[in-house]
Amino acid sequence: MSADFRVTIGGARGEEWERVAGTRTFPVMTPIPQMATLPGRPGLSKVFLVDLAELEPGVLDRIVAYLAAKFGLSEQEAAAEIKTAGVPVLDEQCTVVVTNPQKWFGGDGIPVEDWDPDPDDFDELDDDDFDDEECPL
Repeated sequence: MSADFRVTIGGARGEEWERVAGTRTFPVMTPIPQMATLPGRPGLSKVFLVDLAELEPGVLDRIVAYLAAKFGLSEQEAAAEIKTAGVPVLDEQCTVVVTNPQKWFGGDGIPVEDWDPDPDDFDELDDDDFDDEECPL
């Protein structure tokens, strides 16, 4: 989607990814985590999906080999799984950087392409919602 979104993984997981991929910072599809089911974790987890098209050459091959060994798969099976499910990164201990934020976000923090206001989401204001004091600003 865009190299405008990057996630840096901190802590021990970041160190592990740096050993595997040579970096702990990855391009991701969106700066907003989504919910996903992950192997070995109960329920849903918040994840960022790595933007595979934006990876440096060779990084995906190292990730495939690592995930194949970690989950007891052949490299072909791991590559097929990545092709269908992507590479999720848990949002725990992650720092998100958005370059060119003006391109992606409106003033209310919602990605511009996702902005579809629903009038039912807004409360109606009436005169009782305001006091008679002047604003100190």
